[in-house]
Amino acid sequence: MKESRRARSKVSHPTLEEVKQFCSENHLVMDPEECFDHYQGNGWVQGHRGKPVVDWRSTVRNWARREKKFSGNGSGNGHAPAAQKDEPDFVVFNGGRR
Repeated sequence: MKESRRARSKVSHPTLEEVKQFCSENHLVMDPEECFDHYQGNGWVQGHRGKPVVDWRSTVRNWARREKKFSGNGSGNGHAPAAQKDEPDFVVFNGGRR
């Protein structure tokens, strides 16, 4: 059964401080500002279909899990320290010129 517009409009989104506090209380090793900025910038929707975020706490926990999964240590639980990268976060492309 689909949610009514009225029910969806009651979903509240967190502040940055709430996300930081949630991460701290749950020992989530992640960058809460990066997660918050991502969803805030996308209007608190997820996926290519733009599904509204209904449970932001679950979304933050999943972000932490994915961050662990893609950081290279493979623990996938969001509680161990992230692997350190020696590579830069970006690569400069010079358009094929030497």
